Amino acid sequence: MSMRQEEFEDDGAGDGEIVGLARRIGSTVVTDDQIDALTAQTIRLIRSADSVRHRLATLDQLGPTEVRAVSRIGQAGQVTPKMLATALEMTTGAVTAILDRLETAGLLRRLPNPADRRSTLIELTAEGKTVSDRMYVEFNQVVASVTKFLDGDNIGTVTEFLEQAADAMYTHASTDRDGNPLS
Repeated sequence: MSMRQEEFEDDGAGDGEIVGLARRIGSTVVTDDQIDALTAQTIRLIRSADSVRHRLATLDQLGPTEVRAVSRIGQAGQVTPKMLATALEMTTGAVTAILDRLETAGLLRRLPNPADRRSTLIELTAEGKTVSDRMYVEFNQVVASVTKFLDGDNIGTVTEFLEQAADAMYTHASTDRDGNPLS
């Protein structure tokens, strides 16, 4: 245990309370330097995932946003253009252009929406599913390649961290600077 951790071990601070330049999480003290290092590596992970997405786009002769669209449609099965625009954080006009390119490439098809005749449903074709599945498999292989030094408990901890970090980021992205929901 570091001197910094010993210094705060019995101070009675509550979970998450900031103590000096550290934060108590349960019985563990986490320093600002550790949080900074974790933040830097999280940003690095996001950027590296973007690099993999760009690589996949290049190999499949798609743009990075088209890869994101194929991935989102593949995850959902069927989406409306408006749902996809929301997921991609784009305008419906920009998504229409992406859908046109992906339809021309034979990766998706538009179907009538039985719930709203003014709308369409978008789903992947067999070729689009192949592209989507290949993207998932490649991401999965990269992640699997770095798990060889982790046991089940550690994988669970890392998975829980990533889940909580993603939830926190989605929540943060949907609020203004005062914490109010964005409209």
